[in-house]
Amino acid sequence: MEEKEKRMLDGYEMYHDHMNRDANILYGIVTKVFEDDILGKRKYRNIVDARKVFSYIMRQSGYTYTKIGEFMFKNHATVLHHCNDVPYILKCDPELKEKYLLCRSRYLEAIGHANCVREDSANKKLIDSINEKDKTIQALEEKIKYLELRQDNLNAKINWYKDEVGFYNPKLKTLYKIITDRTKPDTVTHVSRKLNAMYNGVYSEVIECY
Repeated sequence: MEEKEKRMLDGYEMYHDHMNRDANILYGIVTKVFEDDILGKRKYRNIVDARKVFSYIMRQSGYTYTKIGEFMFKNHATVLHHCNDVPYILKCDPELKEKYLLCRSRYLEAIGHANCVREDSANKKLIDSINEKDKTIQALEEKIKYLELRQDNLNAKINWYKDEVGFYNPKLKTLYKIITDRTKPDTVTHVSRKLNAMYNGVYSEVIECY
C-alpha cells in the first residue's frame, strides 16, 4: 500500500472513530434531555425535535449528512431537512431552544473531557515509547563501551605481537621452536638462568679457543 493511500485510510478510520464516539455521546445526552429515543421509529413531535437537535449539533461538529443519517438509520436528505429546520425553529420555540442549548453545552463539555482522556492516553503511549527507546539507547551505549574495551585489548595484543615480531630473528627459528615447545610455563625463570649459564660457558670456550 502506498504512503498516500495509507494516510487516507488512517484518516478515514480516525474520522470514523471520532464520529462513533461523538455520536454516542450526543445520543446519550439528547435521550436524557428529551426523554425519548431518537433511534426509534416513532414520529412524535418530541422525538422529531430531538432528532433535529441531534442532527444539527453533529453537523456543527463537522460530520456529513450521510454519516449522521447512518447513525440514526435515516437517509442524508432527512438529516439535511432536519438541519435546515433548526435555525428557524429555535427563533420561535423557546423551549426547544433551551433544550438545544442544554444538549450542546453538555455535549461540548463531554467532548472536551473525552479529548483530554484520549490525549492522556496518547501521551502515555508516547512516554512508553520514549522509555523503550531510552532503554534501547542505554543498551547500545553499554554495547559500545564493551566493544571499545575489547578494541583496546585487541590493540594491546597487536602491539605486543608487533614487538615480538620485531625481536624475532628468522635465523634462530630452530632455537625458538625448541624453547617454545619444551619450556613449561612455571619454569621460565629457571630455564632462563640455565640458558644464560650455558651461553656463558659456550662463548667463554669460544673466546679461549681464540
